[in-house]
Amino acid sequence: MDYRELKKEIIIVLVVIITALSFWSGAKYTQWKLANEPVEIYIEDEKENPQNFLEEEKIYIHVAGAVNNPGVYSLNKGARIEDVLKLAEPKLEADIDRYLNRAALLQDSDKIYVPYKDEIAGESNTDNTLPMASMSNINSKININRATAKELETLPGIGPTRAQAIIQYRNTNGAFRKIEDLMEVKGIGPAIFENIKDEISL
Repeated sequence: MDYRELKKEIIIVLVVIITALSFWSGAKYTQWKLANEPVEIYIEDEKENPQNFLEEEKIYIHVAGAVNNPGVYSLNKGARIEDVLKLAEPKLEADIDRYLNRAALLQDSDKIYVPYKDEIAGESNTDNTLPMASMSNINSKININRATAKELETLPGIGPTRAQAIIQYRNTNGAFRKIEDLMEVKGIGPAIFENIKDEISL
């Protein structure tokens, strides 16, 4: 064999070996790098996505009275009285709008009592054109089952906070059955009741 051809073959073999070694070294380095690089794991925090948290938060509401399906209902936080009434299905003889605020927000463990139309003695109104506020004025007393917050605030010792508490009590428990039940409202004790008992009615 000619010396020049031998030399050429040796060079070709060396180039092939060097190329193979370079490829093998590069592959090994890549494997080592992947094996030793820290892996970042992202865990979604509920605080970063409050919407998901709110969707899972539930409240439990007790519905009783003139409804076809009384009982305890589970609703999403932020539900209103109208939402639970749709589930409970009020009866035809239910008297809803005089005593319940359909738009009121529900709180966990609320009890909603839906009264019947003839349940409260002396409450029937034969003149449907007469507004509730006027009914209170005719008797010259504040009807605690029908009065607005502004009307309730005209009573001695009843400010905006206590007036709202009275309305919330009506929304949750239904109409007052006797004027003494007013003392069950938070913030209204015997002393305040004594001052206003002659100025209120059912």
